[in-house]
Amino acid sequence: MSAEAADREAATSSRPCTPPQTCWFEFLLEESLLEKHLRKPCPDPAPVQLIVQFLEQASKPSVNEQNQVQPPPDNKRNRILKLLALKVAAHLKWDLDILEKRYARFKRSLLLWWL
Repeated sequence: MSAEAADREAATSSRPCTPPQTCWFEFLLEESLLEKHLRKPCPDPAPVQLIVQFLEQASKPSVNEQNQVQPPPDNKRNRILKLLALKVAAHLKWDLDILEKRYARFKRSLLLWWL
């Protein structure tokens, strides 16, 4: 083994193993995962980022057979995503300062409208 290959091997094997980031859809699959995630000292993704992900997914338009863009459907999946966003906002104790600093105006108004 060359010295470069040995250095690469040492560098990759000595890195600390970081847990994978939790994806937005995993919170749909396991009901208790959101509470577990929010109790972590430094959750990844952060609570505000979770709100963004949930609302982006819930507000995605659909495309019909004629390739026409339709508003987001009012289905169980989208209602649960909106509810998860509200749960995260409640976890933040509805701190509007946090939401204002880290959240786009459009999505903030969507969150308040869904309340």
